Amino acid sequence: MTGIDFNEVATAPAREVAGALGVNAQFETADLSIYRPTKPFDVVVTIGVLMCTNDCFAAVRRVCAEFMRPGGHVFIGLYHLYGRKPFLDHFARLRAAGATEAEMMAEYRRLHPLDDETHLRSWFRDQVLHPHETQNTLAEMLPILNETGMTLLSTSINQFGPVDDIDAVLRLEPRFEKMGEQRLAEGRYFPGFFVFLARKR
Repeated sequence: MTGIDFNEVATAPAREVAGALGVNAQFETADLSIYRPTKPFDVVVTIGVLMCTNDCFAAVRRVCAEFMRPGGHVFIGLYHLYGRKPFLDHFARLRAAGATEAEMMAEYRRLHPLDDETHLRSWFRDQVLHPHETQNTLAEMLPILNETGMTLLSTSINQFGPVDDIDAVLRLEPRFEKMGEQRLAEGRYFPGFFVFLARKR
């Protein structure tokens, strides 16, 4: 197993944990946009990462085109354009109305209660104060999968059901905005996230 992160703050403790657990893994501090794998991978998992790169489309394309062996699988998780909108709009309205950082923190705590205060503040900064992300759709990802020789196998968009009729799956995407609005009305955190699994042809 190979783990890649841009920051040694992440890879250093990962090495320590792997060593303590006796896991055969290596961790590299590398920029994904220029990282060159020494051999193609059987499985690549990237959850909540590529949407935070400078070019999400280029990052997905590169992983699918250059990291995968034929028959290999990629599992990717991204913020969803429709599902994420109610959450981001909610805090944008609070900010526009003059809410202080403390008031927004209290609102975030209400929506996403976490027991660990440090964890909570970290999430609040990432989600509300300094989001560096894109929001995407499966419809946007499909051309990239096709051009890089990937076949979509499964997605959370249709609750991991069959993808025999891709148009039917894509018609479900706008419904995620209503879902986000509903969760917000219920006082619940909804990240507006989706994942998909694809195989290299």
